[in-house]
Amino acid sequence: MMRAVVSGRAESITGICAALGHFRDAKQGEVIVNNASVLGWRAQHSQSHYAAAKAGVMALTRCSAIEAVDYGDVRAGRTTPSST
Repeated sequence: MMRAVVSGRAESITGICAALGHFRDAKQGEVIVNNASVLGWRAQHSQSHYAAAKAGVMALTRCSAIEAVDYGDVRAGRTTPSST
């Protein structure tokens, strides 16, 4: 269970760090998009590890959007696909 939580956030952190490194000298607006899930804010039986990882990605994205201001015109957002 812990591996899923760490892995989901670690991949997003790695991607954000790589993107910000490239965006530092960008001349135009750039966008970081992370993939989360509706389970990040809605509970479902037997999905606590997955929900925790996706909630972590959501919080990481919000914080990254605030911190990315230091890199110029960079926005951060997330998608939350669901099975409807």
